[in-house]
Amino acid sequence: SGFGGGGGRSRDIQDSYSSAPRQHLSSVPSLSKTTQPSHQGSPYSRSLNASSQSTQRNEEALVMDDVDDVDDDFDEDSVGESGGALGNAANITRKLMEQGQYMSHNEISGISKLLWREKGQPPLSYRQGFFFRPFGREYPEVRNLSYGLIQLAGGPCGVFAAVQAYILLQLGLADRKDLNQDPSRDEIQDALVNALAEILWNVGSKTSTAFSYHPSRSSSPPPRAAMLAIPNPNGSRSTHVVDLSYDELCNSLRKVEARSEIETRGFVRAAVQEGWLTAPKGWGLVLFMISLILSAGGEAQVREHMDSESKYLLGDHDYCTQDLVNLILTGRATTNTFDGDKELGSDSSSHNAGGGRGQSSLLLKGISSPCKVGFLALNEWYLDIVVGSFFKNPLFPVWVVFSESHFTVFAACDKKSYKRCLAGAWSRPLGINGTDVDTEDRRRFDLIYYDSLAKQSEQILWTIDNDPDGGLTKLVGNDAKKRSEVAKSGMVVRSQRNEMNVQRNVGSVMVGNGKWNYSSQDYVSPLELVIETRWPGCSVNWHGVEKIL
Repeated sequence: SGFGGGGGRSRDIQDSYSSAPRQHLSSVPSLSKTTQPSHQGSPYSRSLNASSQSTQRNEEALVMDDVDDVDDDFDEDSVGESGGALGNAANITRKLMEQGQYMSHNEISGISKLLWREKGQPPLSYRQGFFFRPFGREYPEVRNLSYGLIQLAGGPCGVFAAVQAYILLQLGLADRKDLNQDPSRDEIQDALVNALAEILWNVGSKTSTAFSYHPSRSSSPPPRAAMLAIPNPNGSRSTHVVDLSYDELCNSLRKVEARSEIETRGFVRAAVQEGWLTAPKGWGLVLFMISLILSAGGEAQVREHMDSESKYLLGDHDYCTQDLVNLILTGRATTNTFDGDKELGSDSSSHNAGGGRGQSSLLLKGISSPCKVGFLALNEWYLDIVVGSFFKNPLFPVWVVFSESHFTVFAACDKKSYKRCLAGAWSRPLGINGTDVDTEDRRRFDLIYYDSLAKQSEQILWTIDNDPDGGLTKLVGNDAKKRSEVAKSGMVVRSQRNEMNVQRNVGSVMVGNGKWNYSSQDYVSPLELVIETRWPGCSVNWHGVEKIL
């Protein structure tokens, strides 16, 4: 399933941050002054070909000239921390370098192929870090959007949406509080650190719990651990990680193991303060993705959870696959969104005498347990896939959304909505005359929506309520052909006669014998269809914000 996000990137991004005080990385001991051995002695470095490095650097220079319009005099160090709450991570940084082990050539090659397919190199759109507003002229500071990650180019939206969901958890939802929609720099950086650490620790924990007995090893499961990939550019042509080519980055990588959730947070905090994960032009996204695979036990272990061991974590057009999104959300890179596993060709002839699967059957792997973060998809409204209850009913009211080849996120914004949106499908009672007797509107709730790629200029708030007409699902019915016609036509409008009309033209639509002129608010956003897969029979109030079509 090659789910993923498209979209483009504006070409006049100006790298600038607000002048809010922050600790400069010059206060952290330089890696070049540590007493660690040069990366040139690593196993991976011995396999590099000098001419290939030169060729790659030339190619990167051409591509960067084409799409990276960041000023050359931008001070990467100034965004290494982007806040002052991270504390002094110098001691942790030394510990990282002392404990870290160089990665072998085979290990790096396997991970690179799993991630980047036959290219062996990350797409340019994946060369960025995790950072927030304000960022240049095109990403001005907007009240109630300071929690939002900035994605510079299409492709990695699956990773950004999933990480953003965990950030929202850290901003109040995990504590069943109102969502902190206007966090300070310190609060948002703490949320980033805790979110990335929680994801890596969860992946590492799933690797431990998946352990099974093997005669050649102890029956005791391995200790729970997360792995973090960190760079050590000491000895390269530049001591700045952002200036390294991908080969040089791989050549410098060390992997460090965290044996507790607290230690994981400490290591991630140090990586954030060093700027390894946050520099806008840096390798933060790539380092996090490599860390995911290491925490999962390596390339071979990740492939074991996928439907096909020949799959990759990036699909067509460099989009994130569902496997990659599931790895972040659930800790395992399963391919599907339904509950449990499903077996195709599982008739009696396909099982062996011991009750196992026969050679003719195919095991499709889904979601095995409740999740902290949910997932919804437009594909389900079109009856193409099934999203199971584990994803539809997460432990906390935040969902990653896949719609129109793009991953985004929405979440409850207050304690009242927190409880209501996690409730089951509603059926609000009506009085004798058909009036609504639920005078307190106990089923109505609010959701906030965020798209890391969209350069949002205002907050998008939805109020979800009961639709007395039964919602779009009732209007269309469960006929897959009718729903596919909606998809082919591209636009959906609800007429004044509560009929649904599908059309291509903009401005008017035939209703009965007359012509009805409609506005953009009469269109039905695909996101409304996604919402109905979780809350059938609902209406969505956009509060005057232009709908996303």
